[in-house]
Amino acid sequence: MIYQNSDIKLLNVYIYKYPNINLINYKMKYEFAKKMGEEVLKKINPYIIKGEIAGSIRRKKPDVHDIDLVILPKDNFMAMINIKNVIKHYGAIDWGGQKIIRVKGKGELEIDCYIATEKNFSTLLLIRTGSKEHNLKIAKECLKKGFRLKYNLGIVDGKGDVIADTEEKIFKILGLPFLKPEERD
Repeated sequence: MIYQNSDIKLLNVYIYKYPNINLINYKMKYEFAKKMGEEVLKKINPYIIKGEIAGSIRRKKPDVHDIDLVILPKDNFMAMINIKNVIKHYGAIDWGGQKIIRVKGKGELEIDCYIATEKNFSTLLLIRTGSKEHNLKIAKECLKKGFRLKYNLGIVDGKGDVIADTEEKIFKILGLPFLKPEERD
């Protein structure tokens, strides 16, 4: 684990302790960001059914601006309260709604926890992994085939029926080869 001292509470402290963060451009090196994302997931694990690292970390980019997580909280009110209580130790909660919890640390560094449901977990993971250009390509392919990509459902047909709701199914129904996250640019 990257952090050994239990008394270190704020991401601001981590930034000054670890030189892997570029404060000028608000970027972290991939390995550091991945370990930090894994640490957050480990700490909130008692309150979630599942969680995955998304964004540029999942795409294995060498420099990372923020930490994107997609989580499926346990189905109780206290789970969300406990998740917020854990992640607020990494910085100030900037937004704490029903779909995202955003924590801002030093230098505009962010941890974004996207709140999923069982139905949209895979689609949300696909979209939050990106890249933006890749998501636009998927959305354009959907439109060409008369479908729509909805982050809360997956791919829906003209009648509104869900026809693909996992990464693999989305690529397949669009006739696209499956791309590993690190190939999605």
